[in-house]
Amino acid sequence: MRYFILSIFILSICNSGCISLKSTSNSTPFKVVLWESNNSGALVTERILPPNKNNVRRNTDVKEPSLTVFPAKGKGQKPAVLVFPGGGYSILAHDLEGTEIAHWLNTLGITAIVVTYTVPKDREAAFKDGLRAVKLTKQHAQEWNINPDKIGVIGFSAGAHLSARLSSGNVPSLATSSDSINSEINFTILIYPAYLNEANSNQLSSEFRITEAISPTFIFQTKDDINYVNGTVLYHAVLEEAGIDVTFHLLENGGHGYGLRADKKSDASRWPILVEEWLRDRSII
Repeated sequence: MRYFILSIFILSICNSGCISLKSTSNSTPFKVVLWESNNSGALVTERILPPNKNNVRRNTDVKEPSLTVFPAKGKGQKPAVLVFPGGGYSILAHDLEGTEIAHWLNTLGITAIVVTYTVPKDREAAFKDGLRAVKLTKQHAQEWNINPDKIGVIGFSAGAHLSARLSSGNVPSLATSSDSINSEINFTILIYPAYLNEANSNQLSSEFRITEAISPTFIFQTKDDINYVNGTVLYHAVLEEAGIDVTFHLLENGGHGYGLRADKKSDASRWPILVEEWLRDRSII
């Protein structure tokens, strides 16, 4: 199988709005394009939007999905977490729920892999991107110094919805050359997940398969995330009823879309500490 690595890079914005890659000897992350493509111009369709009022960098028009590996320091095999930013399947909150999360995971001794999945408005393509990212991570675990028994996912908002879909284990073949590698993950972390229930109902989304193969799951949500809290409570109840190893923290306040930038006085600021404790309790770190 051929895959493409654009190693040690910095993203910059061209005058035309395209993305270019520049080499630097001072950077350690590397980028892997998920799918072979005969369209050599696909990459330049991706756009970096101007920062919004919260100073969040947003990517959209992703037609050539990729992953960026942020290796943890130190010798030996490390746990790995694939990071799925949110953005309503329209954009990706690239820094808030991507690179900033990767740097935090590195401080825990975890290799972080930020997944730039297909947007906008193509959930099934994004899901296939996620499966492909898991498979490539497992396939290259040895060369990337990753412990193959400690590969998990973390997602935020729409990225948490995608992570929850990935948590249910292997799925039918996607007709790729890495099909012999399963897509099972060892743990799942969902932070303020979205879209877990059918719209305006108390029914779990039909996108989920609830099986005993679902990996141990950590869920964090606050009661004032009014658009998504009901779906999160429902998803937790369904997992618990199915006998899945699930830890659910439902706290009072924080809202939605805060990443690591939550107000230090809010309950939402506690999620990184709770995740770290959960990872240590399970000897993942």
